[in-house]
Amino acid sequence: MNTIQGIVLNTDGTWKPLQDIELKTLQEAVGGYVTCATEMGYTVWANDDGISLQLPFNPSTFVLYGLAMFGDCVITGGSDVEGNTLPIDDSHIRKIMSVIPIDVKYISSVIKNDVIRLAILNSI
Repeated sequence: MNTIQGIVLNTDGTWKPLQDIELKTLQEAVGGYVTCATEMGYTVWANDDGISLQLPFNPSTFVLYGLAMFGDCVITGGSDVEGNTLPIDDSHIRKIMSVIPIDVKYISSVIKNDVIRLAILNSI
């Protein structure tokens, strides 16, 4: 079973899980070359050309982090001492879940994850 490594914050105000946080996957998720900002110990990955491509404003990055980002963005953990990207931690996933609705196409993949399923069950 895959675990959640990152969260894609869609410009429609929803989120979906990301099971891989390799550079190629991050680029696919944001639709091009990536740029990042570190906020509150987490990394927000966005399309480096988001403004020039006139990608839509991402309301979720503003609500969660106060960052004006454009296009779909990915949230991961920070980085280790060697600069490797770390996965998002469970407490931050729960925070995102409490503020941003999930993209309904991904509910079953989230519920399969033991940690997230437990968080959902405990919140009901």
